[in-house]
Amino acid sequence: MAFFAKDCPAGRMGNPEECAYLALFLASDMARYITGAAIPVDGALAAGHQNVSTWKRPEIIEFE
Repeated sequence: MAFFAKDCPAGRMGNPEECAYLALFLASDMARYITGAAIPVDGALAAGHQNVSTWKRPEIIEFE
């Protein structure tokens, strides 16, 4: 896990509570105008960060 955590832009792995925070927000009145959105809870991986784990250790990718 430490191998993947150091490649995350947030510098750590997420925890279940952080997913719950998004669910609570979306269930609140503050999110009443949000429709049809995909909101990643991924420590900024979806923000354009490339996974450098595969560059350092290409053998972790399994090809069919």
